This record gives sequence, structure tokens and C-alpha cells, in this order.
Amino acid sequence: RFDERWWAPESGAEPTSGLPRWSFPRAGLWWPVSAEAAPDTVELEVAAAVATSVEVLTADGSTWIDTDTTPRRVSLELHRHCRIINNAGGGLFPGWYGGDRGFLEPDVGQYDEPDDVFSWCGGAVLLGTAYLRDVGLFDPHFFLYYEDFDLSWRGRSLGWRYRYVPTSVVLHEHAYSSKAGSAFFTFWVRRNRCLTLIKNGPANVAWRATLVEVKLVVRQGVRLVYRLARYRELPSRQVLADWWTSCRSFPTAVGSALRDRRRMARRRRVPLSALAGWTMTR
Repeated sequence: RFDERWWAPESGAEPTSGLPRWSFPRAGLWWPVSAEAAPDTVELEVAAAVATSVEVLTADGSTWIDTDTTPRRVSLELHRHCRIINNAGGGLFPGWYGGDRGFLEPDVGQYDEPDDVFSWCGGAVLLGTAYLRDVGLFDPHFFLYYEDFDLSWRGRSLGWRYRYVPTSVVLHEHAYSSKAGSAFFTFWVRRNRCLTLIKNGPANVAWRATLVEVKLVVRQGVRLVYRLARYRELPSRQVLADWWTSCRSFPTAVGSALRDRRRMARRRRVPLSALAGWTMTR
């Protein structure tokens, strides 16, 4: 399984066409295996457009591969008891996205040092009274996802800082209830990212995100009407309920977000230009 740091396979006449490629300095690659029939080793084949050295990191160490356009193979031992990171402090990513630093990386000591981070994770969190009195509470319009990033961002705008401490460990199963990639998960993540930008982000970025969200809702409505006209059948109740939730909840939440934006503009102590300096790549 290839994470978001990979390109999709490209077609072409060269021998390496049709294979996934990565475009960032680091990329994650995962082998889904069952506990009952897990192999001891796997083989990885690597090639590059120019001669270079690639470091392959595993839970047990690292291996260097000198490669060029000719694919080279390396045999890797699988670690059966490796802890996988969900969040090593929250990050601000290009496009003003919020996300988990170290998400899905094997814990091999790369985050063993304390560090300042842009935001905190809302799982198993305790918040101080002084912080809540200054910054406010979770926004009830969010329901779930991005509500912690929104509150973190508001705190950052008011001058609060957050410290990642590696000795503080919580075991957590990511998106256990909502299931990552499900329609429910995708809707709330997409919607609440837009609300976070409306409340806290640069105006041009917030405006573009809002247009994208509106287009998605309108496009979904057009598809529902098209299917009704062509096939003369109503979509499932769940599809209709999801679309109605999108139409009904977003305008109300946007109005509240704009009011919060005006209030934050009056209280802001840290400019957006300074916060942009926290942007990191995955």
C-alpha cells in the first residue's frame, strides 16, 4: 500500500513504466499481512532516473541501495511487533491543511526528542482552565474531525505554543468508529477543513475551499437528479440523507465561522504570515 507521498503509476515505453513513484524525500510503503501467515522477509525493487543512493528504513534499522535506471532488489526482514505512529504532534501542511506529524510511520526513534509543534491532537487530551478561558471551547458545529486543529490554531493565533513530549504515549486506533476513507469520514474531514480555513486561514485560501465545497454539493445534487431522470428511481435513503446533511449543515456552520473569524481578527496576536512559517512537508 502506497501512501499520499506517491504518484499514481504512469504509462510509457520505459521498463519502469506502470510502477508507482515517489516525489518527496521520504515515502512510506506498507505490506498488509495477516498475523497467522506473515512472511519473514519481503523483496523491494528500487530504480531511479539518475544514479543515487536510497536509504530503506525498517523497524530494525536501515539499508542503503545504490541504484539508477536499472532496478535493484533488496531483501527486508519484517518486524512483527512494531508500534505505528498516529500522531507525534500536529502539523500544518501545504494548503493550510492540518494533519498528524509522523502519521503511519513505524516508530523507530525518529521522534524521540521533544519539539515545538503547530497543534495538538484531541485524542486523550486535558486542557488547562487558563487556556480555555483565553482561547475558548471546541466549536460544536464541527461534530468531529478538525475540531482539535481549529482550537489549536486559535490558540496559536493568540500566542500559545505547544510542546511535543515523546515520553507521553497514548495507544489509539485511528478512525476506529468512522473508518478512514468511508463516505462519513470523508464528508466530515472535508467539510470541517473548509470551516477551519474560513475561521482562521487566509481569505483567498478560505474562499477557494468554500467554492470547492459548494461545487461538490451541487455536483452531487445534479447527479441525483440525473439518475432520477434517466433511471426513474430514487437513490438510496442513505445517499439522500448524506446530500441533505451537506446542504443543510454547511450554510449554518459557515455563518458561525465568519462571526468567529471577525472576533479572532480583533484578538489576534500572531499574524498569519508568522503562522505560515510552521508549514511542513510530509
